[in-house]
Amino acid sequence: MHVKKLTPPIKTYRVIRSKMVIKGLTLLDIASSAGVSLPYVSMVIHGRRKSAKVRKAIAAAVGVDVVSLFGDESNPNPMNRNGKNKVTPKRRTA
Repeated sequence: MHVKKLTPPIKTYRVIRSKMVIKGLTLLDIASSAGVSLPYVSMVIHGRRKSAKVRKAIAAAVGVDVVSLFGDESNPNPMNRNGKNKVTPKRRTA
C-alpha cells in the first residue's frame, strides 16, 4: 500500500487540530484571542493566508513554537491551494 506524503499545510492542520481537541479549544477561541474572524484563522492554518499575528496566536493557544508549527518564517514563496509555490509573472517593459 502506498502512503501519500502529507503536504505542509495538511500536516500543520492535523497537528493543530489534535492539540486543540486535547486542550478543548475551538477555532472561535483562537479567533477571539487573535482579534480576527474564524474563517481567517482557518485560512492561516490551511496555508491560504499568512499572518504573523494569527500564527503566534495559534501557536500560543496550542502550546507549540511558531517555527516548529509553521516552518521557517523567512520563506518568501507563499504556497497556493495545491501546496505549490506561487509564481509571480514578470511584467514586460515596453
